[in-house]
Amino acid sequence: MISLQKDCEFNIIRQDKGIFDFDCGNQDLNEFFALESFEYQDNLLAETSFST
Repeated sequence: MISLQKDCEFNIIRQDKGIFDFDCGNQDLNEFFALESFEYQDNLLAETSFST
């Protein structure tokens, strides 16, 4: 089982540091994180982060 504290790193998504190589196996989510998440942040609709 993965431990979020031990096995993951928390990162805020920024436009100058995109996560275009992200692949969770769901094309819709992959496209959201690569293309749409910045628009959500710009419009103050969400704060997007990811774990590695």
